[in-house]
Amino acid sequence: APFKLDAFAWATERMERAAIVGATNCLKFEPDGRVLAEMFDGVGLANDIESNLGFGLRGKRVLLLGAGGAARGALAAFLERGPAEVVVVNRTADKATDLARHLGERGKVVGCGYAELGRNERFDLVVNATSASMKGELPPKGISRFISDAVRARLRPGRDELDRAYQAAAKERWRQA
Repeated sequence: APFKLDAFAWATERMERAAIVGATNCLKFEPDGRVLAEMFDGVGLANDIESNLGFGLRGKRVLLLGAGGAARGALAAFLERGPAEVVVVNRTADKATDLARHLGERGKVVGCGYAELGRNERFDLVVNATSASMKGELPPKGISRFISDAVRARLRPGRDELDRAYQAAAKERWRQA
């Protein structure tokens, strides 16, 4: 949701994960007036990818679309699992490079705009952490060309797609990309 950064700023105390990523998706209102911020997005997504899809992140190249609150959570959780590299790409390149700089000490992270992605780059995992699916929009046209041939060969239609919005219509939009 687009309010993860605002909610983080509004909280009076931040748990470790929320503090690391600078965003929150869970607020707890204490009787004494404190508002605690926590971030579960990234941990849930990384666990889903590794456990339910059976896709380990260690040593993999990951393309992360988006640089907002959901992307922050995903990036932090991915880096805990030791990927070879995470490339954060966003419509606004400065947001992607800022996020890469913010979490770059935790692993190899590069931030850029869509135009800066190399045409021949390939990734083992492409994750949409943008709000595009929630708005009924498509990811950038041609984004699927970045999926590595080895991963493309083992994709199981209908089983190996995971969209941050968890909506059935989102899968169809990804197929069109």
